[in-house]
This record gives sequence, C-alpha cells and structure tokens, in this order.
Amino acid sequence: FRSINSTAHMSAMTRIRRSKAGSLEFSPMRFLQLSFAACMLIGLFVHFASADEQPNEPSLVAVNQIEKTNSKEVEARKLRSRNQTPPGDGKEELLSKRFVMELGKLVDKDGERHSSTEKVILETRPAWAPIGVAHFHDLVANGFYDQCKFFRVLPDFMVQFGISGDPNVQKKWRKDILKDDPVKFSNNRGTVTYATAGPNTRTSQLFVNTNEKGNAFLDKQGFAPFAEVVEGMEFIDMIDAEYREKPDQGRIQQNGNKYLDKNFPNLSYIMTIREDKDDTPDTEGGGR
Repeated sequence: FRSINSTAHMSAMTRIRRSKAGSLEFSPMRFLQLSFAACMLIGLFVHFASADEQPNEPSLVAVNQIEKTNSKEVEARKLRSRNQTPPGDGKEELLSKRFVMELGKLVDKDGERHSSTEKVILETRPAWAPIGVAHFHDLVANGFYDQCKFFRVLPDFMVQFGISGDPNVQKKWRKDILKDDPVKFSNNRGTVTYATAGPNTRTSQLFVNTNEKGNAFLDKQGFAPFAEVVEGMEFIDMIDAEYREKPDQGRIQQNGNKYLDKNFPNLSYIMTIREDKDDTPDTEGGGR
C-alpha cells in the first residue's frame, strides 16, 4: 500500500492551507475528497486482510482447468491424488461421454434369474463433478470395472460396486484418492455417485441411486453425482439383492472375486463397461 498511502498523503497536504492566524482549516470540498481517499484505503485493507479467511472451495477457473485428455491421464491421476489440477492452458474441454455397461446374473421381480446379459447406458456430466468424471473416464479406459460385482444392494436406496475382482489391481487404484467435487446436482434416481469414507476419500467405489423419489438427503452429506443412467434403469432394478450388505469389503479388497464367488455366488456383476463412441451424449442431463 506504500504508493497508495504516499499519494493520499500528498493529496491531503495539497488540500490543507494555513490561515493568517496560523490555524489549519479545510474547505468542505477538500474535506470530502480526503475522506473518500481514506475510505478507499480502509476498504482495500479490509479486502486483502479477509481474503485468506474464505472457505477453500474449488473456483470456476480451477474446475475448468482440470485434466481433460487421455494423453495425460497418468500425470493427471498423480496430480489429482495430491488434490491438484494438471497443468495446461485451460483451453481443453472435458466432454461428456456415453458408456455401455453390460450386466450379468440379473433377477426379475418374480425371482427368475436371467442367463443372458443386459445393457445399461450411462452418461457422464462434467458440469456436475469434473474431478469425478475425469477419474471415471480413466478407470474405464483401463478396464477397472470389468467383472466387478455389486457387493452392496439395498432396495429402494442404491446398488454399490467398484472394488476390483483382482486384488493387485485394487491395491494400485485404491491409492488414487480424489478431492471432493462440490455438490451441484441432486442424487436423483438413476444418478451415479462415488461412495466415500469421509471428505476427500473418493477412489473407485460407486453407487447408483435407485429410490423412486431420489436420495436428496445425500446431497448435504457431500455426495456429488457425476453421471446418470439414460437407458436400462429397469436392469439396474434387477440387480440381485439377496445378500444385501453381507459381503465384507475388507475381504473383497484382499481376495477379490475369489472370496465373492465362494461365499456369494449369485451376486450380479458388470461384465464390461466400454465407451460408446457411436452415439452423442445428451450434455444437458436431468436424472432418471
């Protein structure tokens, strides 16, 4: 503030004149000008003094500069694990993508098990949660979700998946921890959201909201949807709920599908998730 103070001081001095009697006096106009300058200085001081006290939330600039290309996925993954954003000029755009998720071992309302697989279409929404979207794109590109089982299924609430059937793969990706996205869209039916163990703990576990009325109470808890099912929600409803929450997540982490196949043979599972490059996603989105 040195230059500002010096200017104000000189301005004040030029606005002061000494009367013949030796007393100081101000003209009304000069007094108002001096008061205005003082107010400006106080305002600047308050602004800069309080700037560091603001909540440390992602700014729009930071959100728009998150890594958006496959060519830098490895670097982006490392940076995201440190809660940073990848370098770049900010001109690249993280686009919505459409994915085909093929499901197996589904059960209809009558309890009949399907021998065939069914396809579910989901689309990512970068505007909702760009960090989560970029990470999901990375996971799918590396085939992480292939053969993943739905190990936690709670009817009229959600279905959860995202622990690799291969413990070695799970060990690698479990270390890739993401910073939270702010919640910009509600957990409506059909939206896809990361499961967490607390703030800034997202890795690879996901859940699909299945409640007809949505799960809006999750919004205030920091669960930020990043994608939504746009076709095939009826097949999500057919995911086997026989075991509810019985599978132990710790043992899945350690032993993968070997543990699940032995103890919970009827679990529904994801055969593959692949990007559908032949169709253009609906970038607006709106929940299902």
